[in-house]
Amino acid sequence: MIVKVNDLVPGETRPLDEIDVTNLSEEEFWSTYVCKHRPLVIRGGIKHWAACEKWQEPQYLQSISNSVNGSVRYRRAFNSNPVPPITQKMELREALNALIETPHDKTFAIPGMNLPKRWKEDIGNYPFLQSRIKRKPIFYQLNRLFLFRNASTDWHTHPADETICSQIVGSKKVSMFRCTDKNWDKYAPYIEKNIHHMSLDESYFPDKSDLIKFEGVLQEGDSLYIPPFWWHALDSNDTEFGINLARCFRSPLSRVGDFNEPVLKDLRKYTSIRQQIWVDSLIILSSLNRKFKGETW
Repeated sequence: MIVKVNDLVPGETRPLDEIDVTNLSEEEFWSTYVCKHRPLVIRGGIKHWAACEKWQEPQYLQSISNSVNGSVRYRRAFNSNPVPPITQKMELREALNALIETPHDKTFAIPGMNLPKRWKEDIGNYPFLQSRIKRKPIFYQLNRLFLFRNASTDWHTHPADETICSQIVGSKKVSMFRCTDKNWDKYAPYIEKNIHHMSLDESYFPDKSDLIKFEGVLQEGDSLYIPPFWWHALDSNDTEFGINLARCFRSPLSRVGDFNEPVLKDLRKYTSIRQQIWVDSLIILSSLNRKFKGETW
């Protein structure tokens, strides 16, 4: 079954901000978007990568997978139940064959795999983030590769780190929103429990949604900036096989966190005392940095 997740959470939709990479300087991207946690579609952000051309050919992908040792995780169906998804393993070359051969009315996904060394040779730079992209993330992997046909990434947030999601092959439709203290309890607990996939959703979500969802379509060669703390989901925009790459980097200290941020308040409920101390220390440092700079959250 092909599941589309973007429309399962109610809200007013508005277009995501977008800008052509040729009109976006690193300083503007950093100060206007990263330092303000504003999502952005960057048109043509990675269109110069060799991967955007070479990875269109399944035979080429198979040829650069011969030297990859170890297995990858894959899924043949979207799991909307409130339990861990059913995931199996197979060799990368086999998984690629299965992905390519999957019928256009079926689902197949290789989620969050490491970027193989040979594949890295086809990955270029980010013109809008040349130096700061090297900042090592504190929570997520540096690179995560997603290969799919008809697969969605369900609603979730990132409690830390900045993410650039780049569409190398295929197309994705993205939807994003940010909760506040005032509406967190109206939406987040039910999304986390996957209630939005069930007929019960109308009994739980408000009759009049106060969410503003920002949406857009990622085409081949485009990049999406995903700030921490934003709920986001991605649906396949067609039935062809696709590939996108998530590149993470560390947030500027002033944007690491705040004790009033609902995502972090929720995270602290489910962490150990040691983890809470670590999270709290980062939030305190971030808050002091903002105070020193005269900035607000």
